Amino acid sequence: MIRKQSIGKHVWAGLTFLFTTLLMTYPLSLHLSNALPDKQDPLLNLWILVWEAHQVVRAPLRLFDANIFYPFQHTLAYSETLLSTSGLVFPFALSPATRIVGYNVAFLGTFFLAALGTYLLVFSLTGSRPAGIVAGLIFAFAPFRFGHLSQIQLLSSQWFPFVILALDRLLRRASHSAYGKIQYKSILLFVLFFSLQCLASFYYAFQAALVVVLYTLAFFIVHRRHVHRAVILHLSLAAILSALVVLLPSVPYLQVQRELNAGWSLASNETFSASLQAYLYTAPNNALYGSLTSSLAYVYGPCCPPDTLFPGLLPLLLAMLGLASWRRQRPGGTLRLRQGFYSLLLIAAFILSLGPSLHIRAGELVRLPFSLPYAWLYHTLPIFRAMRAPVRFANLVMLALAILAGWGTASLLRRFRSRRQLVVAIALGTVVLLEYATVPMKLVQIPQPSQVPAVYRWLAGKPPAVILELPMANKLPTPTPQNPSDPRQAWETSRLLEHQYFSTFHWHTTPDGYSGFIPPRHGEVVYEMERFPSARAVALLQALDVRWVVLHHDDFAPKRWAKIMAALPKFPQLQQVQTFGDDYVFRVAPAETSLGHEDVGGYLPQAAQAGSRYVAYAILRLRGTTPVAAKPTDRVPVRATWTDEFGHEKTEQTFFTRPLVNSGAEVREILLTAPALAGSYTLSLAAEEAGGLHFHVEGSVTVGDHPGQGERPVPVRLTPPTDLPHHIAPGDTLHVVLRWEALGKIDEYDSAFVRLVDGAGRALAQIDHGAGGTQHPTLLWNPGETITDTYTLAIPNTAAPGNYRLEAGLYRPEGIEPRLLLDGDGHLVRVVPLASMAITR
Repeated sequence: MIRKQSIGKHVWAGLTFLFTTLLMTYPLSLHLSNALPDKQDPLLNLWILVWEAHQVVRAPLRLFDANIFYPFQHTLAYSETLLSTSGLVFPFALSPATRIVGYNVAFLGTFFLAALGTYLLVFSLTGSRPAGIVAGLIFAFAPFRFGHLSQIQLLSSQWFPFVILALDRLLRRASHSAYGKIQYKSILLFVLFFSLQCLASFYYAFQAALVVVLYTLAFFIVHRRHVHRAVILHLSLAAILSALVVLLPSVPYLQVQRELNAGWSLASNETFSASLQAYLYTAPNNALYGSLTSSLAYVYGPCCPPDTLFPGLLPLLLAMLGLASWRRQRPGGTLRLRQGFYSLLLIAAFILSLGPSLHIRAGELVRLPFSLPYAWLYHTLPIFRAMRAPVRFANLVMLALAILAGWGTASLLRRFRSRRQLVVAIALGTVVLLEYATVPMKLVQIPQPSQVPAVYRWLAGKPPAVILELPMANKLPTPTPQNPSDPRQAWETSRLLEHQYFSTFHWHTTPDGYSGFIPPRHGEVVYEMERFPSARAVALLQALDVRWVVLHHDDFAPKRWAKIMAALPKFPQLQQVQTFGDDYVFRVAPAETSLGHEDVGGYLPQAAQAGSRYVAYAILRLRGTTPVAAKPTDRVPVRATWTDEFGHEKTEQTFFTRPLVNSGAEVREILLTAPALAGSYTLSLAAEEAGGLHFHVEGSVTVGDHPGQGERPVPVRLTPPTDLPHHIAPGDTLHVVLRWEALGKIDEYDSAFVRLVDGAGRALAQIDHGAGGTQHPTLLWNPGETITDTYTLAIPNTAAPGNYRLEAGLYRPEGIEPRLLLDGDGHLVRVVPLASMAITR
């Protein structure tokens, strides 16, 4: 590390980085209190910083129980927690008047500290201050960082150089210490910087751990003669302290991942991997290369702008010069091995950034006879499943490149006299900044405390409660950007975070929200609230403990608003209490009755594969006409018992989730594991819930070596028409009007059939088409809705006289087997008989 007496000599470097930070982020320094880079992730991260400051003062033990996605717990862990960043700007975040200033100070600090840390690291390696300055500019202002201006968690890589400096100090001092003498200052310094980096970003926590492990291994190789018990002791103490600081806040993350099965698939990692094209692409507004690389523009999809990974020509040339100087070092020397470490770090990080497979152009997979190392690591180390974007390893690419470029700069400067070295260094730094310049930075104005809508100030005066604002966040209308295909422009106009940001002025809890991870069934809540006000929506509001509903008039289409106003008088549970311009506040009356108005049956597929997953189904039928609702976290515990032919039992405890809303009938999955031995079994399912729901289902299941053919019943009831003729003749045309009643939500497209069959079940005539027609397919059927379908059935002229049966049903388009439906008595049927008919001549 840097000695105290030499700190003064680094002041000029610090001033250079401060000036450069303000220049490269212009005009942010002129709008510290009222502007952010855009309105999506910066508002999310601002909400995180403010929530943590608020909760640390109010209830620190419930820090992760944020005020979004009620009733789920640990919702702060759905995104980056930014704990170290939050701690640094804690005083700013406490006050509404300074919270935006605090965010922007942290934002600017990432650039300044990244440059300063890299400067100090390269100076410690080369002894050259100018080389350190050039390296600091390369790492701090690299296009990769400017491609993530909206994500402060990805900008917060400023602690990496300090981690390496502190680790090197710890290893060196420990290697020269006696066993009983502990270098406490060195240990604490490493723990401090390592914790700051890990708690700034989950991705960077993993990368920091990787760098520490690799650097330690390299040190052991280089200084193997000096590695003794004192080194192991110091590393052990540092590891224990770091684990205590870093892992304790990680517990909620692990709980979320276990309870909600949160994680990212290999396909998601594939999508957010770097291509070789990305390493040639820079931002469109880059002063030098923007127009030259515009043809290489790409997107990760509608959500995310491309990464700008082009490191610049001069940094590449300087890094190559640094590698060339490596060859001139003494074989086995410390400097040569250090340079070798950063070279290997550059190569390893580059390969990992490419993800599981090679892509030359974004989205175009190159077929190789093998997978890249990332795929093996994904399948081997569970930590990789918590990450979505391998491209973020480009952070380590730029760090290693900057350090090697610092070596190259030092090597270049040695060729000049001392008086000219400063001029050359200034020239190099200027070229680097010109290559990276993307000024002026685009800013979005953020409302000040005095501009907060009156409805939120009114809510701030109410006791803590659950509120819901409509339309919900992801249904808010957003102005169309000038270039709709540019996700970055869409982010600048996004309104996803408006409700969440304004919640920091009243702190009420809401079932809505926006984060890096969305909890299961949130889409079901959105679906129901799109139909507000309805009996189902009101029942769900009551089940979610919502006290206040806020309707934002301007965010609804005129026809939709008129429909809402016309329907509201039908629901006395919703009482309008306040109006603030275009914002209407309604009080939601609590539900008068509790759960327990459902009859529960079940369906057990008759075949299962030994030792594999087996899905049984609970069928909940509503008693009466008032919808029953539940929280998305409500579960019904189930005890499953498999009994074989000899009376041996296998028991397992499982559950099924309650339907969010039930206005007729709903089907829920019960996940089980079939016995490992083939044979005939009796499966018994029993449940008893405190809310009053009871059921018991029993049936025979054959367990074999082949997969079972179970299917999910469809919550649809078909009522037979009453106006069908009893006698028809060959050549007649039969018009059949069917009325399908959607008892619950159907999550797929189904086709319908109407057929006339003889006594042996042979079809004489049949008509098929998509149920509901092309304009209203089953996927769009709303629970409680009745859909009328007309089918025209031609009776063949050759039809033989006799008795026939008219029947109907549903089937998947990709199959021919009729699906299970509910009949008028609530039983499961595959084919619904419509009428008996006689053909006469």
